[in-house]
Amino acid sequence: MLPTKSAISIVSIVFLLFVSGSAANKKKNEEVQKKCDTCRALVKSFQEGMERTARYNFAGGDTDWEEKKLGKYSTSETRLIEIVEQLCSKDEHECNRLLEDHEEQLETWWKEHQTDQPDLLQWLCIDALLICCPDNRYGPECQDCPGGLERPCKGNGKCSGGGTRAGTGKCKCSGGYKGELCDVCKNGFYTETANETHTVCTACDESCAATCTKGGPTGCKKCKGGYIKDEEKGCQDIDECKQETPPCQSNEFCQNSLGSYQCVACHMACDQCIGEGPESCVKCKSGFKMEETTCKDIDECETDETCKKDHMFCKNVPGSFLCECEEGYLQITDGCVPKSVLDGKGSPPQPSMSLKDGDVPPAEETDQEADSTTAKGGEADSVGVESQSRATGGNESNSEKQNDSLNKNELRHEGRDSSEQNRDEL
Repeated sequence: MLPTKSAISIVSIVFLLFVSGSAANKKKNEEVQKKCDTCRALVKSFQEGMERTARYNFAGGDTDWEEKKLGKYSTSETRLIEIVEQLCSKDEHECNRLLEDHEEQLETWWKEHQTDQPDLLQWLCIDALLICCPDNRYGPECQDCPGGLERPCKGNGKCSGGGTRAGTGKCKCSGGYKGELCDVCKNGFYTETANETHTVCTACDESCAATCTKGGPTGCKKCKGGYIKDEEKGCQDIDECKQETPPCQSNEFCQNSLGSYQCVACHMACDQCIGEGPESCVKCKSGFKMEETTCKDIDECETDETCKKDHMFCKNVPGSFLCECEEGYLQITDGCVPKSVLDGKGSPPQPSMSLKDGDVPPAEETDQEADSTTAKGGEADSVGVESQSRATGGNESNSEKQNDSLNKNELRHEGRDSSEQNRDEL
């Protein structure tokens, strides 16, 4: 039978009430914990003030007269004021708020109960304000924490709310411990000693997977990945770097570690290697050569065929070289030209590039070269065009006025087409 809508609604309401109630209790516990911590800090500061002023007096010079007229300095209001003025710093807002709310109670303790109830923490925070409990007690009624007052949680954890009027009293176990009294070892730990009052849990060896019966690699019930079981020595590290199939790439070398390994990049001079540095290369990378047992850079600039264009020089770099222009020159296409030639003209300067084995980037026609080519073509065809130009001069003049917006390239094409037509007529 399926649950009715009303039943589902009731369950939902109960759940929401439980969640909201838990949240409210948690917030209340946090507030009580905070107030108790503040009160403890205030009492500690007060005790430090008493120690600081223990040898003070009225500073009038005549102690006997002062004590007869004013009373003893040790219990005087003057001393109380000197202590209270330094209890909280300006930025300790909770401390200042607590002091403001309960300064009269502090004064009452100072004047009336300092002798018969010297424990200010007990008198103020525990009995008067009801926000703290004695150590190892918790909750509104200051119940004993689990495990007793001497060693709550078997000494392996802390009691929730211990020392305050808040908390649940449940044990919050330290690392390696679990259980209601923190007297059971977690996975990854073994019981070294155990009796009615003490339980000591110790971590298993790092080669063990989860559980063990004793310390060291022989105590492992099962080995962790990267280890292998040896009958006598227990779990031993596997050296993955010595396996038949290398775990790393050809341009890397293998470094073994406990339970694992690491692939490290070879030196830049190596194409293959067995370790760090150029002296560990098995094979040199292009641009390097083996000398004795070390891969060393080849200086390509020592040859006569490298970077021999005008105003160009060779710059060696590890494993390669660069062709660069002399100062005052810029590299474009396959050579170097003076900067002055390109000022305001031509293509923007190109970055220096590495020229190797005689390779050069394809040449690109600049605007200057195109203008030059057009000019030469016009000179060659000027004779054939001359007669036609006279005959059609008026028409061309009108055409020029109508087509002022044409760009230079369109005019060049018209000139070339006209020249070719004249040749055909001749």
